[in-house]
Amino acid sequence: MRLKWYIVLGLIAILTISATTISLGSKENAPGKDGSAPGQEGSTPGKDGSAPGQEGSTPGKDGSAPGKCNKDSDGDGTNDCNDGCPNDPNKVAPGQCGCGVADIDSDGDGIDDCNDGCPNDPKKANPGTCGCGIPDEDDNGRPNC
Repeated sequence: MRLKWYIVLGLIAILTISATTISLGSKENAPGKDGSAPGQEGSTPGKDGSAPGQEGSTPGKDGSAPGKCNKDSDGDGTNDCNDGCPNDPNKVAPGQCGCGVADIDSDGDGIDDCNDGCPNDPKKANPGTCGCGIPDEDDNGRPNC
């Protein structure tokens, strides 16, 4: 029993000494808030690639204030610095048709309308000889137009 008591007192004594040592320590010997060496706070480069002690001084890709990315030109809820189509409220990436043009396939032929010569003809992607909506050849191999 005495051994257990001694261990408990030993731990209390160690904790008391540790706490006293920490509280008596000098701030000059403590690591910097940015993780730098003691007495060298501000010597670690910023997360945004800025100079040491200057984090947030690099301008945003969208021209916003340093450390900010808050401009949303098209009002789609995605800030311009993360928006592949910053002036198209319906897109955040160009897709097949680019910004400002919807990626839709009206006739269901697997070709988006922006690349489909016959966007309303599911059997043709190009007008061909007879135009959209009319087959170029029938069963006998002759033009239908």
